[in-house]
Amino acid sequence: QMASKHHSHLASLSLEEEQLTCQKCHKPFEDPRVLPCLHIMCKACIESLLRGGEGGVCCPRCETAIPTTQDDLNNLPMAFLVANIIDVKETLKRGGEVCKSCDSTGTAVAFCTSCTSFLCIDCYNNHRLMKGLKRHKVVDIKELDPCHLSAKMVEPVCSKHTSGKLELYCCSCESLICYECAFFEHRLPQHQVKQMKDCVTPFKEAVCKAVSSLVQDVKA
Repeated sequence: QMASKHHSHLASLSLEEEQLTCQKCHKPFEDPRVLPCLHIMCKACIESLLRGGEGGVCCPRCETAIPTTQDDLNNLPMAFLVANIIDVKETLKRGGEVCKSCDSTGTAVAFCTSCTSFLCIDCYNNHRLMKGLKRHKVVDIKELDPCHLSAKMVEPVCSKHTSGKLELYCCSCESLICYECAFFEHRLPQHQVKQMKDCVTPFKEAVCKAVSSLVQDVKA
């Protein structure tokens, strides 16, 4: 019955809306968190289930029972891509963005994908005239779409140290960490820590290999 209720609601949504909508509150995600089953819920929705005294969370998509304490909840990774897409859509809907490249409060007339910043008319002209900025890709505000704004990403922040950016990867724990985590909790020799950028290529190759293997299995 629970599954049919959610499937009925999903049927009324477009594919894009479905991917950006929490299946518990049926609203656009707020502070979306990734569950161990890889589905996403609003953090507040997970907290409401915990307050219900059920001792765990049932994923509204796959109905998998996921035992989650308040400590576990605080460590659930944020769904940054989903959060960014929602932010982008709100930005485009709202319009009237203010320039983020200077101290003026002038209305933005363009967006620089290289600076990931909105530009007023003066900053826009500077981008056209200054040698160091001529190669930047600038898009007219009227032609903006989520593809152009996808670079305007929210940087992942550590759930334990809110001032720390997740710039490191602990190979021993298989988790993203900040510099404070590395100093206090992930120290050598028990933990092997690398710069996140140095881990991207091996992970990308592993994912491509896994996808290729799945494709071959499907064809077989």
